[in-house]
Amino acid sequence: MDCIFCKILSGQMPSKRLSESRHCIAILDAFPLAAGHALVISKKHSPKVQELDRAEISDLFATVQTTASRIESALSADAMITVHNGPDAGQVIPHVHVHVIPRTAGDRAGHIPDLFHGNAAEAPGYDADALHAMLKDG
Repeated sequence: MDCIFCKILSGQMPSKRLSESRHCIAILDAFPLAAGHALVISKKHSPKVQELDRAEISDLFATVQTTASRIESALSADAMITVHNGPDAGQVIPHVHVHVIPRTAGDRAGHIPDLFHGNAAEAPGYDADALHAMLKDG
């Protein structure tokens, strides 16, 4: 397989591992957006979060929680947690991973809404009631 994360998991590529659990690892990102940028990577090669089972998801996000806490404490920063779930969502490597990126007040990186122009409620044809009916449970 030509997946960089699978190669890291198998030891074929080096990484700076922070922790390992049953279903995932946490590493420092090789191309960090900020000092301390970490990745929590599923051990299962799946492109999307919804392809993981509940035990894998639970373990992944428990590791995200621990990793974010450690980074925030060590760097005196808030942690931005992002998941790119598919190529249209910005996912470059089709393998489930979560970014934990330290943020500080003066880093000038901006806020997630700044990435988009306007908002969905202003988009033509947006119908919140129809969308709610389609997505809600039961």
